[in-house]
Amino acid sequence: MMLSNPKQFLAPSYAGFAGSVQIWATSFLLVSALSFAALVINGTVPRPTAMARTIAAAAQVFLYLLLAIGFVVSGTGTPGITTYGFLALFGFFGGIWALFDAVNPEYDT
Repeated sequence: MMLSNPKQFLAPSYAGFAGSVQIWATSFLLVSALSFAALVINGTVPRPTAMARTIAAAAQVFLYLLLAIGFVVSGTGTPGITTYGFLALFGFFGGIWALFDAVNPEYDT
């Protein structure tokens, strides 16, 4: 989405963001690829995939918080503040759940 509209970061809502649109897009693509790979192989090797899900969730929470903070700093009051804030909150709970699986998988024998 970001790469399809490279001038997106020129809007006033993105004034608080550091870095170029390519850096943000690459970051989200890498984190999404890690999350997808962890979910595809989930359960095949219990502890490593649960740990990969935990790391991916932490990276997602970090990126979502950066987005929410960027929107707050821009001062335009966009809905992105609450949207990405809630995504970070839900990602945090998903990360905790994955961490529980990494520490003690319920299907571990």
